[in-house]
Amino acid sequence: MIFQLPIHSSEKVTDVYMNKLNTDGFIVAIPEIHWSIFLPAHGSKDSHFQHILQSLMFQLFEGNAESLAKDIVKLLERQFFKK
Repeated sequence: MIFQLPIHSSEKVTDVYMNKLNTDGFIVAIPEIHWSIFLPAHGSKDSHFQHILQSLMFQLFEGNAESLAKDIVKLLERQFFKK
């Protein structure tokens, strides 16, 4: 699935790719910044956020990694953890 998220530090919008794997996890990728991450399906919202934030902070030289991480977790919740 492809989604678009605004980059909070600018007027840009970026594509976010999310794939649910058969092996009980997810891959989230933002090709524009050459970033991707594997998240286990059994992780909590907070553990996913922390894992994404740490990875983004390592990758991003500009922009708000915390806002982007929160938006990615919200997308995951809406798409894959619907109740």
